[in-house]
Amino acid sequence: DPALPQHSLSGVDKVSVPHLLRRTDRIEAHACTQFGLQFRVRDLPPDGPRSITVQVTHPRLHRPDGQSAITDRYTIPLDRNVLYTGYVFDEPWGLVPGVWTFTLLYQGQALGGKSFTVDVAPGVRVAPGTTCVPVES
Repeated sequence: DPALPQHSLSGVDKVSVPHLLRRTDRIEAHACTQFGLQFRVRDLPPDGPRSITVQVTHPRLHRPDGQSAITDRYTIPLDRNVLYTGYVFDEPWGLVPGVWTFTLLYQGQALGGKSFTVDVAPGVRVAPGTTCVPVES
């Protein structure tokens, strides 16, 4: 299914489906900006794994522990009809402009994905220890 981009609030949000504010592939990043995609997986083998791997390719992130990466992967359960995965700018080191691509993998094969262009205006910062609280709709 096509991706439904999101702009709202929470770290890597693996499964909860937030209230979608708008569809876009251009993200104006600020502290607590969240973006990602909502998706539905159909026609999986009944005896196959009940999880999907999300691969996020992004500009190089330099983490506080000294590690850096341009790709992250994590697994989410396929336990509901509509799923969401996304990223939130809640750490100073994560607020990086460029192209961010989410790819959905099932048993190593790409099922789909979505790319976003993240813009960060000069002077935009995320304060260390920022707590992003979801907005109730």
